[in-house]
Amino acid sequence: MRRSFFTVLVACAVLALASTSYGQGGTSSTLSGVVTDAGGGVVPGANIVIKHNGTGVTQSGVTNSQGVFSFPGLNVGAYTVTVSLDGFKTIILNDVVLTSGAPASVRPVLEVGGLTEQVIVSSSAEIVQTQSSTVSTTLTTNQIIKLPLTSRSAMDFVNFLPGVSTPGGNRQATINGLPRGTINITLDGVNIQDNTLRTTDGFFAIVSPRLDAVEEVTVTTAAQGADGSGQGAAQVKFVTRSGTNKFAGSGYYYYRNDGLNANTWFNNRNGVAKANLLQNQYGVRVGGPIVIPKLFDGHGRAFFFVNYEEFHQPSDVTRNRTILNTVAQQGLFSYQVGSTVQTVNLLQLAANNGQLATVDPLIGKLLTDIRNSTTKTGSLADIDVNLQRFTYNVPVTSERRFPTFRIDFNLTQKHRFSTAFNYQKFTDYPDTLNSRDANFPGFPVAAGQSSIRKGWSNALRSTLSSSMVNEARVGYSGSPVVFFGELTTSMWKGTAVADQGGFQLNFPSVTSNLTGPSASPIPQARNASSLLAEDTLTWLKGTHSISTGVSFTQYTLWARNSAFVPSINFGLVNSDPALGLFNAANFPGASGTVLTAARNLYALLTGRVTQIGGDARIDESTGEYSYMGTGIQRARMRETGFFVQDSWRLKPNFTINAGLRYELQLPFYPLNSSYTTATMDDVCGISGVNAQGTCNLFQPNATGGKRPDFA
Repeated sequence: MRRSFFTVLVACAVLALASTSYGQGGTSSTLSGVVTDAGGGVVPGANIVIKHNGTGVTQSGVTNSQGVFSFPGLNVGAYTVTVSLDGFKTIILNDVVLTSGAPASVRPVLEVGGLTEQVIVSSSAEIVQTQSSTVSTTLTTNQIIKLPLTSRSAMDFVNFLPGVSTPGGNRQATINGLPRGTINITLDGVNIQDNTLRTTDGFFAIVSPRLDAVEEVTVTTAAQGADGSGQGAAQVKFVTRSGTNKFAGSGYYYYRNDGLNANTWFNNRNGVAKANLLQNQYGVRVGGPIVIPKLFDGHGRAFFFVNYEEFHQPSDVTRNRTILNTVAQQGLFSYQVGSTVQTVNLLQLAANNGQLATVDPLIGKLLTDIRNSTTKTGSLADIDVNLQRFTYNVPVTSERRFPTFRIDFNLTQKHRFSTAFNYQKFTDYPDTLNSRDANFPGFPVAAGQSSIRKGWSNALRSTLSSSMVNEARVGYSGSPVVFFGELTTSMWKGTAVADQGGFQLNFPSVTSNLTGPSASPIPQARNASSLLAEDTLTWLKGTHSISTGVSFTQYTLWARNSAFVPSINFGLVNSDPALGLFNAANFPGASGTVLTAARNLYALLTGRVTQIGGDARIDESTGEYSYMGTGIQRARMRETGFFVQDSWRLKPNFTINAGLRYELQLPFYPLNSSYTTATMDDVCGISGVNAQGTCNLFQPNATGGKRPDFA
């Protein structure tokens, strides 16, 4: 399906000195202004020099005939603005702050005097942002590094910003009540979401921005410009920290243990030890000019920034398993009638009626293994007359590594190149989040989760003329995630403990669902990478600041799925002669629920099967179905768009912002033979398609369609 839409943004009567446009990814900003004299008249030809306070990099320009100047595509941070002209005193504006969410505008007023005389203005950033109608909140470096977050993920703090709601946890957060799929999270202009789960987990960043590696984060919730609204109604923009003209760095080590933690009420009730928790988190960051002794001195020209962080957390997760008590395990089923407990020997009842009356050897061994596992750790508590709850702690090891690199290089006075790279490695074993820990202590089926998460962004800013600046960006993000890669078919057959005979044995419900020997055998992996290319050109023409740009994004998906072994479900089918044993005569006073539980217990003990399930998937290499094989999906989707935007300063204190964006989302299409496209003829089958384009349903003798063919 092809989708296109126009976005028209007009914000009139904005009290401003200038309104500016900046890069589509929102990692840069614009510093602009209008120079006037003491009488309020505009001053053309004034010399403007801006200096980034951190790096010392300077840029210069001259006000045009309207007294206007503009420097688009600047790195965020604090700047010093110097304005000079013969016959006037020199004005120095300190600490003019630029953020990706709010461009800065100044209005220097020149006073008659000597050029060597100076007027210094400190803290010239405006308290109320008047250049743009965009609604946004920005946190800078100083605010970010002070955040008390044990995860040290800057993403976790975004949940506390205005407009963000977290009713179901951080990953399920929404902004201004909008669907999660409308949220666009970027790091240095590149999308870093898990795009396979964007509809349900739109607030989840697969590449985790770290506190010490982030320059700022901006959350834009409404009224975005045409340059920034292409990939989401709500934008969360992170910018990687850059090096400065001075060497600077820090190191840290955070240690956390459970020494002062209390046990949970439930663990105390169940007689289970307190879950262990030990967290070691350490890192170091350093940045500054690139200096190679006797070869290159990058002061004022080339800068680097490196951050490295590690996280190690051995911990416990408390699990509750439902098992048969020793009496029920022998075939003695109990149920309560009023205040009286009735017990029926299911195996004896079956024997008296000529039905199978012995425990299946495989099931008997499994139940014995389950019972033996409960003697190693944890505790048992009765749930009802047939069941017990086994509670114990599962040891888990989690490790994270977060290296971040950034380089800024002023190739010439007119060209600046920046590159940033994030490489993150996650491992968890076992994967308790997805319930792939062993169902019982010592059981063989257990697996973890691992991923390599990458984000890479490159930008080139070029000053083409005194009134024209271009900013180009290319970026990539991806995260191959492997779920349960340790699983093998040998875990289900031939093991000394919990041998399932080569099948996934799904235990039935006996009033409550019984915990089976293992979780399902479904190892899988996936990746949805994002490739971005965009370009923005800004042109200052009189009182107009005009920007135009194009963008192209390509999402490439692959997903690998498999089921190693077939599954078996236990129960009594309608034709089973043993079904007649479970009646009111043999179970006096029993309800329908009780009779169902008795049937399921008998079926489990004697190994009665209602279903054997398996699947066949298309083998990518042969194009043919493979029983219990591995299937791979490969697909791609592309988006492209362009915009034009004008910020027209009608008066020094009155600005009109207007923009137009056209965005085209091309169809999702496969890259291999794993997908198929069905027509209405295929859907309707032999009934055929009617004149309205729907199936001839409920039309007797309608056979105008094609009978499906099955190979």
